[in-house]
Amino acid sequence: MSKAAEELSVTHSAISKQIQYLEQELGTALLQRLPRSVEPTEAGMRLAAPLAAAFSLMETGIAQVRPGPLALSCSVSLMTRWLIPRLSRFQADSRGINLRLSAAHGPIDLVREGIDLALRNDVISPPDDIIVKRLAPELVGPVCSPEYFHSHCLETLDDLRAARILTNASRPGAWAEWLELMNWRNAPLEGHETYAHFHLAIQSASMGLGVAMSPSLLVADDLLAGRLVAPFGFVKARRHLELWMTDQVRRREEVKAFALWLQEETAATHSSLSGYVRPSLARREGRP
Repeated sequence: MSKAAEELSVTHSAISKQIQYLEQELGTALLQRLPRSVEPTEAGMRLAAPLAAAFSLMETGIAQVRPGPLALSCSVSLMTRWLIPRLSRFQADSRGINLRLSAAHGPIDLVREGIDLALRNDVISPPDDIIVKRLAPELVGPVCSPEYFHSHCLETLDDLRAARILTNASRPGAWAEWLELMNWRNAPLEGHETYAHFHLAIQSASMGLGVAMSPSLLVADDLLAGRLVAPFGFVKARRHLELWMTDQVRRREEVKAFALWLQEETAATHSSLSGYVRPSLARREGRP
């Protein structure tokens, strides 16, 4: 009752009276009043399902014509290092489509949080009612500044033992996963400094503070500009970048345009780094 009153901006009493009027109209009880709560009766549960579907259908229709910005959620690293530097190209061709960006990288209830679209890795399970469009596989590899690369002679994997390893708390197993893909048989590399997110570790690496593990999308611009180097290239990881969207917005023309633009941009970024991609050396026996 309280949640319904809050959502509709009316009093608790007003909600209770409306339900009573509905029960009188239908001639049956919809809620069972308990000392500290209410529970739906059998009739109430039968009525709830089709009403929920009807409300959802109305929301879908309204969302398809409602003006306003598209709300997009993605990690702060992907937002700052890849998406924002490319948005001017989208806005130039999108006839006034605006985006409202929200920084987050974990599980999310798009409908409850008012988010239309989300970029996520497929290790995170989407809600059941979300449309998922796979954009690109993730390529990962270590990066550092050109000066650091030359001063530490990073030519073989064993040379990493003498390097300062930068890790990030948002994906603590990133180095171990890459070493497994590279068929590393020695003791794990110990991290020397941990940052909260990829973009902080990458920034530190570009300043010559060590070697950071990174998805290729996050460092593409720095590699092409010569601010970073990838001593061992990139290998395909076990993650894919996905675009999530609510059913209410997936038929909107601006959503279709943005989804197509994202697919083209991820493909273009990967193509620009094709010379950095190397095959994984991990043994495949026994793997699904």
